[in-house]
Amino acid sequence: MLPLEIAPAAVKEMLDAGDDIRLIDCREVHEYALSSIEGAELMPMNTIPSRLTAIDAMAERITRWWWSTATTVSGA
Repeated sequence: MLPLEIAPAAVKEMLDAGDDIRLIDCREVHEYALSSIEGAELMPMNTIPSRLTAIDAMAERITRWWWSTATTVSGA
């Protein structure tokens, strides 16, 4: 299991290593358009309740929050 927060550099290392992670970007569309991580899935916060079934409860997920320099991690 991943820690609750992870530095962006650590996420890059995971991506470079080919780790099986799902990146979910919870920012708004206009924020995502300014910058995003290749392969990240845009899922603005206001859409999460209606998309909960689309989020695999067993997958390691890395979520990018707009107000944080760190990245939140959740998973099984």
